[in-house]
Amino acid sequence: MVKIVLWSGLRRFTDGTLEFETAAPTLGRAMADLVAQYPGLGPIFDQGVSVAIDGDIVPPNPAMALPDGAEVHFLQQMRGG
Repeated sequence: MVKIVLWSGLRRFTDGTLEFETAAPTLGRAMADLVAQYPGLGPIFDQGVSVAIDGDIVPPNPAMALPDGAEVHFLQQMRGG
């Protein structure tokens, strides 16, 4: 299983829940499963999010495999200037 953690500003879209467990094999599948359960996340994910896996910021590649036991944090998109 993989632990998914959302930033607190998304609480209103998930009935207050910010942590989830998933057996999704890829980042894209985990995101799709969250959107299927909480459609309000769709536009947020479509605009772009930053992703940290086990503490490392990674490109939000939908094909990225999620290793069993990983902790994935979805963060507000970090923008450079």
